[in-house]
Order: sequence, then C-alpha cells, then structure tokens
Amino acid sequence: MLQRYPSSESDTPAVLVRLIPSTGCSLNTKRSADELPPRGRGKCGWSTAIYSMTTLRKKTGPKPGFSREDVIRVALDIGIADFTLARIAKRLNVRTPALYRVITSRDDVLQECLERMVDDLDLDDLPPAWDEAIREFAKRLWNVMAKYPGLARVLQAIPGTGRPFSQRSMGAVRALVDGGLSREDAMLAADLIGNTVIFTRGVVEAMEARQALEEEEAAVYVVEGTEPLDDDPDADEPRTTAGIDVMRARYLDPDGGTLLGTAPDVDQIDAQLEWMDRKIDLVIDGLWGRQNS
Repeated sequence: MLQRYPSSESDTPAVLVRLIPSTGCSLNTKRSADELPPRGRGKCGWSTAIYSMTTLRKKTGPKPGFSREDVIRVALDIGIADFTLARIAKRLNVRTPALYRVITSRDDVLQECLERMVDDLDLDDLPPAWDEAIREFAKRLWNVMAKYPGLARVLQAIPGTGRPFSQRSMGAVRALVDGGLSREDAMLAADLIGNTVIFTRGVVEAMEARQALEEEEAAVYVVEGTEPLDDDPDADEPRTTAGIDVMRARYLDPDGGTLLGTAPDVDQIDAQLEWMDRKIDLVIDGLWGRQNS
C-alpha cells in the first residue's frame, strides 16, 4: 500500500512510503513517516520503501499535438549530425521543453535515428564467395552512409554510436564464415571494411562541405566595380569591393570568371573512392594469402 506522509522537517519534501507489515499485523496508515518503527523492530517487523515524488509523478497536461514519430522524422530531415532539440521544436512549432512529453533526451532521439538508419543495411543475401561478399558489404554500407549525410561524422566522433552497425555487421561475418573464412578472419575483415568505408565517407563529406562553402563565398564577394556590398544587414559597415582582387585571385580565373580548383572537385572525390577500393583489394589479397598459407 502506498501512503503519502509529510516530513517532520519543514525543509524536507513529502515522500511516499510503502508499508508492508508482517503476517498477522494490522496496518495503521495514520502514522507519520517519523513514527514508523525501524525495519525489524517491534511486533510488526515493518518493511518500508521510500519513493521519490519525481519517480512516481505522471506527466500532466493536454496530449501534445505531435508524436515521437514526428520528432524522429524532423531530426532525420535536419540531419543526424546537425539536429538539436531547439531546431526540432522550431520545426514542430512548439517550445523545446514540450518535446520531453515524448522523448527523454537528445541522446534518446539520436539512438532512435541510428536504429532507423541501420535498418537500411540489409546483409541477409550477400554473395556466397567470401571475397565477393566483402565487396558487396562495403557497397551496401557506403550506400547507407551516402543516404544519411553526417552519419559517418557521428559514428567517428561520438563513442557508442557505432554499436547498432557493429551488431548488424555480424550478418557480414556470418556470410564470410559460410564462404570459407575462419571466424577470427571474418570479424577482422568486417571491422576493417567498416572502418575504411566510414572514414572514406567522412573525408568525402568534408570535401563536399568545403567545396560548397568556397563556392558560396565566391558568389558573395565576386562583383564588378566599386559599389558597396550592402547585402549583409547585420554588418557594422557595408562591405565594399576593397580587396576584391584578392578574392578574385583566390577563387576566379581573372580572364574567364570561373571557379579555380581551390576546392575539391569531382575528380578528387572519385580519387578517394578509388583509394578506398584499393584498400579493400589489399584486405582481400591478404586474406587470400592467409587462406593459401
């Protein structure tokens, strides 16, 4: 039975006390918390359990006009590396504290997003040959990383976030074992391939971000003439074309007005993908060597 008792001390909050009398004892619910005998003392042998008010407090108020699914959907739309609870709340047109009606924390949202993402990594039907299975595993993992920009950064930066993907990669391990590798070699191969794909995807995303930033800067600063640039309302003073020649030298071909190769281009990104494939080939060659030794 649960009973509310005020504390005898004015600065101590009320508590809930579960009173469990021994067999044959009557329960006097009018006794205060201070009057309860210690456990094991007296005839009744009281057993008490104190519960904090916050533990048993139920959420009150009207039902929110959004669901947990709405929160996860908005988080994925913003991006797993970029979402904040404040940004989610703004998208849903609610105050940030209102989100705690359906979630417990930002980490709660992050873990749910990771579970949704790992569901896209299907490893049930990998090729029977272990070397082909390795390449197919790398391809499918890459596709998931590409589908969710920022995922590679999160997996590399936040400890523990890779656990769902590590668990899912056991499907690849089983395929490699069925293909003829020892379990130890299969686990090492899956780990190496996973790390290589995630690292390479992170590098490519960094290149793409740098390219987008430099193109944006070039578009802002590259103008003709000497008229002030008053497109920034938050600037203390309007920017002018002073120093525009420096910006042009950095970003543009003075004759043709086109972007120079200061930012990574498609060829550089393709080179990263080719380098990743060569790493995978090296892993496969090494495993063949172990198989034949």
